[in-house]
Parts: sequence; structure tokens; C-alpha cells
Amino acid sequence: MLSARFKILDALTKGSVTAAGIFLIACSPYGGEVLIKAIEESGFIRDAEAKRRERKKFAVYINRLKTDGLIEKDESMIEKAFKITEKGKLWLVKSRKYSACPSSEVQIISFDIPEKERGKRQWLRAALSHMSFTPIQQSVWIGKGLISKDFLEDIKTLKIYPYLEIFSVSKSGTLRKIIY
Repeated sequence: MLSARFKILDALTKGSVTAAGIFLIACSPYGGEVLIKAIEESGFIRDAEAKRRERKKFAVYINRLKTDGLIEKDESMIEKAFKITEKGKLWLVKSRKYSACPSSEVQIISFDIPEKERGKRQWLRAALSHMSFTPIQQSVWIGKGLISKDFLEDIKTLKIYPYLEIFSVSKSGTLRKIIY
């Protein structure tokens, strides 16, 4: 189950969203205008006191996202709307779970991320482990499967692509033939 924070930040990567839209995204796995209509027709929140409590909880949640620097007000919109910040994009990247597409092709990932970016290096190891890659050394990982586009986009977002090499192994090595 995705957290409300993750759903909101993920939706904001596609563009600005109004406060009402954020509320719907946070409360439902769906979202959009169809959901608004369904909530209104169902009488989701019946009494005024419950509405007030829900609005207050929502305002506190939005304020927490703003205080954490994950979202900011979008001044270009007429309605009250929010957009994701760079910090929010980084939080989203670090919270995402990846899976490699099944394949018989072996992938080798080698990286040399500087010490000053240790957090990104730890994130990369966790993501590779989640995709069922196995470490050969701390900075060399091997696994079967094609790497997802989301993972590659997040590598670009984190700006660690210059430190990373991905190799695809399609044939077995020739060293055994030479030695034996």
C-alpha cells in the first residue's frame, strides 16, 4: 500500500494539483473528477463537524509537506494549487521500489559514487538488492533481468549517471577456453 505522501508527490511530478485534487489523491487509490462526483453522491462526509475535522487534518498534512520542503504553492495557478519541489522529487525517488523485468540476459552494474554522496550510494545498493541483484563486490552487482525505465530516470534525477556503468552479458566468457 502506497503512503499518502508518496501518492501526492508522485501525482505532483505530472504537474500542479489543486488542494482538492491533493485531498482526493491522499484519500484514495484512484483520484480525478470521477472520484469527486462519487464522493459527493455517496455523502462520504455527512455532518459539518466531520467535514471540519477532515479539512483540518488535511491542512495539517499539506502544511507538513510544505514545512518539509517537499511541495510549494504554485503561483501560476488561479486556484490554490501546489507543485513538487526538487527535494520532493528526491524523496520520491528514494521511496520508490523497483523490479527488474524477467530476462535470461545477465546485467552487470558497476559504480564509483564519491564518498560525499554516500546516501545516493546506499540508495543504489538498496534499489539493486530490491531488484534481486547480487553484489560481487560493494560496487559491482550482477543479476538477471532488464532494468526498468523508472530506475534509469531516477538515476538521472539523482545525477549519479556519470558514476555508473551498466553492462549486458550476452555470451559466456572466453577465459575458460584459453586456460583449459
